[in-house]
Amino acid sequence: MLTAALFITSSLWLPPLAIQDRQQEKAEQDRLRELYGARTELSPKITELSFIGDDALNLAIQAGRVELAPMRPYQPEPGDQKVTENSGNTVKLVRGGQEMGWLVGRNRATLKPYEKLIGDPLLDEFAADPSQFTLTSDADPNYRSPVAAVRLERKSKPNDAAQPSFEMAMLHRLYLWFPHKLKPGLRYTLNVGGLNTQQPATPFVYEPAMSISEAIHVSQIGFRPDDPVKTAFVSLWAGTGGGQDFGERDFEIRNAVGATLLKGRTKKVLDKGAQETLARAGNFSSSSVYQIDFSALNIPGSQHIFIPGIGRSLDFEIGTDVWRRALTVQMRGLFHNRSGIELKAPHSSYRKPADMRPGPNTTVTWSAATVLDDGQGGEALAAKDTGEPADGWGGWHDAGDWNPRRVTHLTAAAAAMEVMEMFPGALDSVKLNIPKETKAPDILDEIKWEIDCFRRLQKPDGGVSWGLETVADPYPGEVSWNQSMKIYAWSPDAHSSWVYAAHTMRFSELLKKWEPALAAEYRSSAMRAMVFAESDYDRRKQEGKEITWEARDARCMAALIVYRATADNRWLNAAHEDYVLMTPGQSLQQWGKAWQSNHAYIYASLPAGMGSPNLKRESALALDELAQRAAAYSAQNAFGIASSDAGKPMINGFFTGPNVIDVAQAHKLNGKAEHLATILRAAQFSAGANPMNTTFTTGLGSRNAMALKLDTRATGQAAPEGLTIYGVGDWQAFPGGFHDWPITYHVSRTAIPNAFIWPFQEALFEVFLFPGQLEYTVDQWAPNIYIWAYLAARK
Repeated sequence: MLTAALFITSSLWLPPLAIQDRQQEKAEQDRLRELYGARTELSPKITELSFIGDDALNLAIQAGRVELAPMRPYQPEPGDQKVTENSGNTVKLVRGGQEMGWLVGRNRATLKPYEKLIGDPLLDEFAADPSQFTLTSDADPNYRSPVAAVRLERKSKPNDAAQPSFEMAMLHRLYLWFPHKLKPGLRYTLNVGGLNTQQPATPFVYEPAMSISEAIHVSQIGFRPDDPVKTAFVSLWAGTGGGQDFGERDFEIRNAVGATLLKGRTKKVLDKGAQETLARAGNFSSSSVYQIDFSALNIPGSQHIFIPGIGRSLDFEIGTDVWRRALTVQMRGLFHNRSGIELKAPHSSYRKPADMRPGPNTTVTWSAATVLDDGQGGEALAAKDTGEPADGWGGWHDAGDWNPRRVTHLTAAAAAMEVMEMFPGALDSVKLNIPKETKAPDILDEIKWEIDCFRRLQKPDGGVSWGLETVADPYPGEVSWNQSMKIYAWSPDAHSSWVYAAHTMRFSELLKKWEPALAAEYRSSAMRAMVFAESDYDRRKQEGKEITWEARDARCMAALIVYRATADNRWLNAAHEDYVLMTPGQSLQQWGKAWQSNHAYIYASLPAGMGSPNLKRESALALDELAQRAAAYSAQNAFGIASSDAGKPMINGFFTGPNVIDVAQAHKLNGKAEHLATILRAAQFSAGANPMNTTFTTGLGSRNAMALKLDTRATGQAAPEGLTIYGVGDWQAFPGGFHDWPITYHVSRTAIPNAFIWPFQEALFEVFLFPGQLEYTVDQWAPNIYIWAYLAARK
């Protein structure tokens, strides 16, 4: 008895520090309740009430919003102070002792005010207490009297952040379980007790057939009727409640009026306690995942998935032009990233003045630096500034900012051009609503805009520049048409000129059907670039200078495309010098040596009588091997994500576009049904069939992610359509830098559960200045352009 008494006494005793901690916690709760307990228009707002079961509610609450602060002319006031930082390159305006914003542009005549967070935080004291949440119903005997939730779980993450303070607006999801099942068709009221939402009570009718459930994930692009794979998924990570397991359930596909078109049963493809394999092993949604297969359905129209007890999915469409519409959106992103042209109605609701054209506000000069001699960093540019003016303007902005504009961005153009070659005429009618310069299809006009940037930078000897670049990233608050840095043009070298020659020759071959004279000019430009590149290559070899493996890959590709256009064996011989399949048993993918799947497709598809018949066969077989690798990769993960490169890092757009260009190339060559199935499975995650029910391309689908574009944010505009972001990624595998610094320094302060334990397939933290997730580069869009074009154009 004495022992028991001592145990009871000691269990009630708390050390002084623990008592002090509890007292401080209570004092802080009292303070927050005093500040934010009253319900006002600034209080958090319930934005959604849905279901994850017939006894479980999903409550979405938005706390706070960022008040954008568009730039405006600076109007000086007495007492204004200008504080310079960053060696004088950043100027802050201080007024009345308070920092107001940045003064930007060459003459500092524009003020970019700081953004503000508006709204009250959610009171965590009540958001963690299930007894605060009660259900009542006059129609349901189980809830005639208020019944409290028996379980509460939560996940909260930022969905915007004011700049530069990083004060964050928050989206909270509360999962509430009740002791009795709700009955369809009956009316209930959810009372939130002391939780400081604007609405103290929310009435609703339990209609799972009408309620969109977070747990059901389906493509927001949709499906062609003849797509042989049509799938969706069921999964839910409930934050503090961990991964859920719904069990196998019946499902229905219903049309817009609720008629059932197809019935089936879900199939478990991943247990929450099991691992899948992508670039590494793990369970990357931290949940059980079930697949919904409705591949047999080919009835056109708007449809959705209904699962009794859980709810319905977002709408999706089965239609003949769904992939064409997705391609159009992505190509519009290239237009919205144009540099050097004013963007306005009727071509876009996004407004941007013409930017970065040589003139009073923009200086562009040649640098003697080359990429082959000086690397790709911009530091060497200023050191080797020649002072010679360069006619450098146009092209596509690189990313969410405008620096650099590199010839490698033509990778995105090449993706569209290859599919146009595969299926002549199939994409000619795609309309992009862009200013027309030629009689050619809109896709070629958009590509011409990019090629022309580098054509202007072609020297009389044929050499082409790597592109245009400033020494540093943009200064805070600046925009593309009002930026203060000098722009440099890289001097031409073999690598840059090979890249240009390949894409420009390809463009010329496609253009000649509509503009033969203009096509001849581009053909001449491409040939001069190729001749210069070979001459520069020979010189470098004689001088004993190293040629990077990436440059040799560019040489091989350029030689193949020029050979295909000219039938001149000189170029075939040049291609053979660097083509990896010249050596038996070599892989097309050898990082650090060669990466030549695109080369293999060009070689295998050479016209009859061109190239080596044996190498053509070997090229087709090598691509088929890559396609089989991609299928094996896809089979090892729940969402069907594919890659022929098993070790490809899962960052920088890995999940925001289907990594299956080589599979499409193999499919075009051999028509194997399994390759088309791999492509379609791989195309679902980025289209919205993911745990966040979000597409990663602005303007695509009903829910798409925020995009980091400095020009739009600084002017208070929404991001234009067609920007595909880097998106979610395996930042846990790349800690301590570009991929996770906002998580370390900002998101970790507010996310619940701790940000570092979120499953990365759901960990998209939409704080505006998070380049590792919300930015992009235009060449990263190549997989979307290629695959969406391929799926649209295929016969």
